Amino acid sequence: MTFHYRDPDGERLEIEADEFGDGTPALYIDTTAPIRLHLDQVEDLVAGIRDTRRHAATPHPRAATQATDTAKDRWAQQLVAVLADLDRCAHGRHEGDPCSGTECGGTSRGNPYVGPDRVIGYSRYGRPLFLPARPLKHEPAAWHTAPTTKDHT
Repeated sequence: MTFHYRDPDGERLEIEADEFGDGTPALYIDTTAPIRLHLDQVEDLVAGIRDTRRHAATPHPRAATQATDTAKDRWAQQLVAVLADLDRCAHGRHEGDPCSGTECGGTSRGNPYVGPDRVIGYSRYGRPLFLPARPLKHEPAAWHTAPTTKDHT
């Protein structure tokens, strides 16, 4: 298991379940540079560290761990695909893409139920989630930031 965090400046923090040479459980912590953490994200970071520590302390046979990681990777890819599709119109086109649907009038208006100013859900700690602007959809922090009209033009 690996916990990933990226700060607003793009610096990353990864905490991975690991072990010392003698098999003693450990956490491997890797960063690209010093990290700035928003105060409202402290609980998310602590939860990620706690979950990763719990995973490191649980014995995992090597083959089973690798198979589980592959299944988790596949699951994560499928989940990312679902999130990336949230802004599609009923004809399957992303907001702003050419669309042949008569309701869209030539350019997709996207999902009428998920707009840039609407909360689409909440994090584990009650932080609102928003559909970010198209160029920011692959940035996890953008899902926690209310987009401005400027972001979506």
